[in-house]
Amino acid sequence: MPGAAPHGALVDVELSEEDELLEARRPWPARRLAWVALPVAVGLAVASMAQAAESAHGAHAFAALGTTAMGLSAPPAERWRVPGSLIGVAGDVVLVGDQRRGVQAVDAATGAVVWARAETGSCAMAVPDAFAATARPDGEPRRLVCGWAPGQVGREATSVEVLDPATGRRLSTASLPGSAGWWFVDHGDAFLVAAALDGAFTALRLDTSSGRVVWSFRSGDALVQPGGGFSASGLSSDEIMAAGSGGTIRLTQDTGVATTGRPILTARTAEHTSPLPGGAQVLGGRDTDGTAVVRALAADGTARWTVPGRLAAPATDDRSLGDLVVAVPADGRGLMALDAADGRVRWRAPGAPTGVEARVNGVLVTADRGRVVALDLRTGTQLWQAVPYGTGAVSDGGTVATLERVDGASRLVARDLRTGAELWRRTAGRELWPEITTYRGDRLVAVRHDLVLLGTDTEVVAFEPT
Repeated sequence: MPGAAPHGALVDVELSEEDELLEARRPWPARRLAWVALPVAVGLAVASMAQAAESAHGAHAFAALGTTAMGLSAPPAERWRVPGSLIGVAGDVVLVGDQRRGVQAVDAATGAVVWARAETGSCAMAVPDAFAATARPDGEPRRLVCGWAPGQVGREATSVEVLDPATGRRLSTASLPGSAGWWFVDHGDAFLVAAALDGAFTALRLDTSSGRVVWSFRSGDALVQPGGGFSASGLSSDEIMAAGSGGTIRLTQDTGVATTGRPILTARTAEHTSPLPGGAQVLGGRDTDGTAVVRALAADGTARWTVPGRLAAPATDDRSLGDLVVAVPADGRGLMALDAADGRVRWRAPGAPTGVEARVNGVLVTADRGRVVALDLRTGTQLWQAVPYGTGAVSDGGTVATLERVDGASRLVARDLRTGAELWRRTAGRELWPEITTYRGDRLVAVRHDLVLLGTDTEVVAFEPT
C-alpha cells in the first residue's frame, strides 16, 4: 500500500505484515514508539550494467528515476547536515520533520532553512513515493500533508492541512470532529476517518491538489458508543474498514460507498500497477475474496491472466526484461518470475528475500533484515550479497553505494554492481548507540543528479561528489 500510512494515537489500526513494513519506513509512524533497534525489513535499491548495448538505456533510466549521476569512484563529501527526520523532497527543497520543532523545508543545495512551521502534527508527502519525483503521477505539483488525531496537542478532531512544499503556504484543510480518528495519504489524496461524538462513523477523501472534498460519508446508525473509539480499524489500497459495538463498516476508497464485499481488482483499486509491452499492464492487489493476486491486463483492459501472489514493485525500476513479471508466491517463500504473456513461472528463487527494491538493467536486488541479495533477473541466479545497516542505495551506473554494517557501525560502502566487490567505504551517520549492531532505520536516497541524502532517526545529511 504505497503512500498510505495511518496517523493517529487513539485507534487500534490493524495492519498486514507488508503494511507494517511500509509504516516503519515513515519518518513519523502512526503509533509512536521509543525505538532502540527497528526490526523492519531492509531494502536496497541498486542498478547494474549488464552489457554495453544496455548502457545508454540504463543512463536514461537513472535520470528518469532521480537516481544519482554523480561519479562514485571516490567517497562523496558531506555538503550539509540538519537535525530531524527525512519526510521527502519537492523540487529544490528537502522536507524535514521533528516532533518537537514541527516541519521545515531546507534548500537542497545549501541546507539553509527556506521555511518552517511549528505544531504541524505528523506529515507525509501526497505521492506514492516521497522521493521518486517532483510531481504527482497526473502531473500536478506534489503536496505536503500534515495532520492530527483527537487528543494530540489538545485537538478534538481528526484534521489535516495541505501545504505547498516550496513555500509552506497552507492550501486547504479538512476536519472531522470526534472522540477517535485517524488519517492517511493514499493515491495522492488525504483520507480522514473519525468516530463522531454521537457514535456515528464518518470519513472523507480530500483531493490534495484542488482542495476539493471528493466524497464524504456518515453512517446512519452509531458504530461505537458515544464518546468511544473503534474496536478495530484498518485500510488497504481499495478499502477503509472500522468496527465497533454497533457493527462493521467497509468503504471503498475510490467512491466512499459502503460495501459488503471487496471491489474487483482494477487499475483504480490496485496496490501497484506497472506497464507491460504493447500497452498492457500488470496489477498487484487483492481479489474479491481477499486473496493477494497478480493480474495482467491486455491493452483493451481485458484480463490476460491471474496468478496468486504479491506483485513486486521496486522503487527503482527501468522495466528492463519487460517480458518478465516478478512476484512473491502465495506461500510467501522467496520470489518467482512470471512470463508477461501467459503468467507461466519462468524461475523460482525460494531462498531469496521477498523485499524487492530495484530492477535495473537485468539485475534484481532483494533484501530482508539481515542481507541484501542481487539476482540475475533473467535466471534468478544470485550474483552477490551484503549485510545492510539501513535502506536505499545510489548508483552511477557501474558502482552502487549502500548503507552497510561494518564492524558494528554504519558505513556508506561502494561496490561493483555486477560482482559486489567493495571499492571504498566512509562513515555514514553519527553513532548514537555504538553497541547496536543491527539495522537501525537509516535511509539513503538520491534526489538529484548531484545530491544524495542520508536520513537517520535524528538528522539528515547531504553528500556531494568529490
